[in-house]
Amino acid sequence: MTPSPSATPTPVNYPYLLTITIYNEAGEIVRVIASEAVSAPVTSVEYYAGEVANPSVISDDSKLEIRLPRVETRSTFGTGSTTYYWDAINAQSQEVGTGVYYIKIETLDQYGHTTTLIKDITVVRVDQYVELNIYNSAGEIIRQIKQKKDALGDTVSLSSLGDRLIFTKAGENAVIKYGSNIGDYILWDGKNQAGEIVASGIYEVQVVLKNAKSGAISEASKTVTVLREGKVYIKDLKAQPNPYTKGNFGIIIFTWQLEGPETGEVRIRIYNVAGELVRQLTGDLGVGMIVWDLKTENRHYASRGIYIAVMDAKNSEGYKDSKVIKFAIASYK
Repeated sequence: MTPSPSATPTPVNYPYLLTITIYNEAGEIVRVIASEAVSAPVTSVEYYAGEVANPSVISDDSKLEIRLPRVETRSTFGTGSTTYYWDAINAQSQEVGTGVYYIKIETLDQYGHTTTLIKDITVVRVDQYVELNIYNSAGEIIRQIKQKKDALGDTVSLSSLGDRLIFTKAGENAVIKYGSNIGDYILWDGKNQAGEIVASGIYEVQVVLKNAKSGAISEASKTVTVLREGKVYIKDLKAQPNPYTKGNFGIIIFTWQLEGPETGEVRIRIYNVAGELVRQLTGDLGVGMIVWDLKTENRHYASRGIYIAVMDAKNSEGYKDSKVIKFAIASYK
């Protein structure tokens, strides 16, 4: 008996490069929606915004659907079309402003021929939001929180906000109440824009309201004292061996103990007695150790002598802790 030959699947080619780019009225690239290989050139496009076909306007609560009939990618093989979406967000994940934007769809074949289709779309922002701005004593904005609200009044007041905001180790949020209604508040976790817990001190709290229906913009500010309860979570930092002598495998291991389970990041900077930076190491706070190969930033072995290790840690909650130790390299031979 002769075995029957098995069917060989027909390879699918994707000889065209599809690019979908959003431009603003100044001709600047706002976002690249797609850039991938496809099976066919784009000859027609179907646009939808919700249930509306071929819309000329999209608003806050709708996103643009870009459907390409008879065009498939590797991930949409067998479906007969490919769909992309634009939610009026730019490449930096920020909302674009109200205005006219252009959708440019290009397909490039293997011979360098390009097919281009362009559609203009108007984005209309009906902004209604509450915005919290936190300024330090130097007048620099350190945190901005913006939230959309379904219902807003035309006035804002911070009269119920106390003169002190206290942040404890438990990580409670400060409630910034700006109106008399139940939902008239915005939360601040006591962190700056980089996710770090702010230091105790004097800060300016500003709340801005924009009401879409009335068009009113109102704001109120108040100076407060922020008191932060510190959180110490590193119990001990050691350099092993200390001093380093010959026969110790060419490494020094920095180890530390934690008060409890912690996650975050660690940086250890090693200085000589002249205060010059010799090496910088980074690692995971929860691992509890970092290995130094005794080499400088220039990849030369550090000379014998006394060194200072400065450890800076930041846990996942944004709390910082630090430790400093001295250690020595006694000999290599």
